[in-house]
Amino acid sequence: MKEKNLEYHFESISDAVVLQSDLDCLFKWCTVNKLHLNIRKCSILSYGRKDQPFNHVYKINDLVLSRSDSVTDLGIIFETKLDFSQHIDSMVSKAYRRLGILKRKAREFSSESAPEVLFCAHVQSSLEYCSIIWDPNYRNKIEIVEQIQTNFLRYLLYKKNGIYLQDISSSCLRDMFNMSSLCSRRDVSCILFFNKVINGLIDCTDILSSINFIVLARSLRLHKITFCADIQRAFLEVGIVEEYRPFLKFLWIKKKGSNSDLSIHNIETLQYKRFTFGVKCRSFLLTTTIRLHLEKYAKEYEMACEMLKELYVDDLINGASDITVAIQSSTEMIYILSEARKNLRKWATNSPILNETWKHANVDCRETSENSRCTIEDSGIRRPSI
Repeated sequence: MKEKNLEYHFESISDAVVLQSDLDCLFKWCTVNKLHLNIRKCSILSYGRKDQPFNHVYKINDLVLSRSDSVTDLGIIFETKLDFSQHIDSMVSKAYRRLGILKRKAREFSSESAPEVLFCAHVQSSLEYCSIIWDPNYRNKIEIVEQIQTNFLRYLLYKKNGIYLQDISSSCLRDMFNMSSLCSRRDVSCILFFNKVINGLIDCTDILSSINFIVLARSLRLHKITFCADIQRAFLEVGIVEEYRPFLKFLWIKKKGSNSDLSIHNIETLQYKRFTFGVKCRSFLLTTTIRLHLEKYAKEYEMACEMLKELYVDDLINGASDITVAIQSSTEMIYILSEARKNLRKWATNSPILNETWKHANVDCRETSENSRCTIEDSGIRRPSI
């Protein structure tokens, strides 16, 4: 055994006692199997968002283990905040040194493709090593990494034209040499990794269990009664917390007209109070908001909440085995969403009995024709009337 990492999740002092007991068992196991444990190289690293993390003294063979702010594991520097700033800075520094060597050695090269091959092999490869772990979220860190490729592309342009252009943008340089940005390459790497995890090519149950798949239930085809509905103005019914509204400001002209005076006195600054339609994360925010609301009703209306968790954005498509369950579940779903000021409307079903029940209850529903073989075709479900 060359190296061993122990990871624990702490919530109380009892967890620290358990870890100390496991360390004692590990030392006994190494002693029995005549394996030497280098205690001087053993260290403790705590991860957490607290300013004052829980620090407990751990020992192996009565020797106190040292506590560290960072540790290097398989070439990746892990820090207490898990932002990988130290790793990115170290990686960028090494990449610049390699890039400097490449420029000096490739000075006499006549081939234009040789420096690019060397860059991909010795510089770019180091910038993509285990990128799915340290892939930065902050813009400044992304730009620091991208600057290495931009520096190299300016060098290639200089070798090709003999002119070193400092003002040309990085996107133009990438288009000239048909190269993708390092950020987009990391995105592709993450997608390929998750594709392998989902398809079982990589055995990682912890990551697979944390992926939240939201798909329509296949059991829909087994139900005799199917129904669908739509949430009216779903996105406009999601409010913005007041402290976040200043980030959603926009300018508005007080007086309309083609010859309006666009002076400072004629323009006012407004803020959005509701969710802005059109942003990329709209589906995620709507789903998260609805699921947070459902937590209050999960115990009392379990079946209805499970159906609402299968919403496809703002559309409900589900079913039931008998008319009683269908009436009960639809009534409960209407009530739950009405408590969040959301109107579940345009109900449609393949059951005339259910449709008549909705009409008597003044539910917003579409007509169900007994002569039609598909009553809810508009929602993509072809089910005969029953």
